[in-house]
Amino acid sequence: MPRKSIILLILVLMPALSNALTLTDLITRERLRIRETDSTMSYYTNTNLRALTNDALNFISGFGIGTVQTEKIVGIAGQYDYDLPTDYINWLSVIIPNYEDTLATLIYVEPEYFGRSWTGPKDAAAIPKEFTIYGDTIISVSPPYNYGGDTIYLKYVAAPAALDKATDTCELNYVYQLLIVDYIWAEYQAKDGNVDLYNAVMDGILRRIEQYKKLVNLRQSQPAKIEEIQQ
Repeated sequence: MPRKSIILLILVLMPALSNALTLTDLITRERLRIRETDSTMSYYTNTNLRALTNDALNFISGFGIGTVQTEKIVGIAGQYDYDLPTDYINWLSVIIPNYEDTLATLIYVEPEYFGRSWTGPKDAAAIPKEFTIYGDTIISVSPPYNYGGDTIYLKYVAAPAALDKATDTCELNYVYQLLIVDYIWAEYQAKDGNVDLYNAVMDGILRRIEQYKKLVNLRQSQPAKIEEIQQ
């Protein structure tokens, strides 16, 4: 891609990244998209559109799209397993303070190998060295803390919060917010029996999700994998 095109693309995306739409803003755009001017029209009430908007949020977050959050987990001596946040989608990094009070990164281990990769005695390490994720609900560390009280800092992708009130603001990046409007357009077509158009719109949404993930999240780190596990 020519340098001028790259610069132009960045300039186009930059203002979009800072925009935040409320539920009212989204419903207004949705009504324009389906050509219904107000909530008295035959297809969708505002309650219907709010429900579909939250369906769209859940749909988009199912592709690993959300907001970056940090969870502080207090380590307990001898305890391996800790609950993940209820809005957890995917981890970005797991760090703990080491002996010099600097941050040490824990190594990710695939669940099928976890527990076999740490071969040293449990009491030889005061802090965990590695972790894994079970069922997107549990983070397990190994070896467990020898002494409790230190904090595990989990940076993760969080599912966007549901939009319940008219003034609630969508937490997703602006380009993903616009996909919500197209999702309602697709549902409108399905309700009207236009299955082919519904499929076409949904295919377009999926393609744009992949495109936007590459453009907007260029610097997003991904969970690492250990190629070899010491037995």
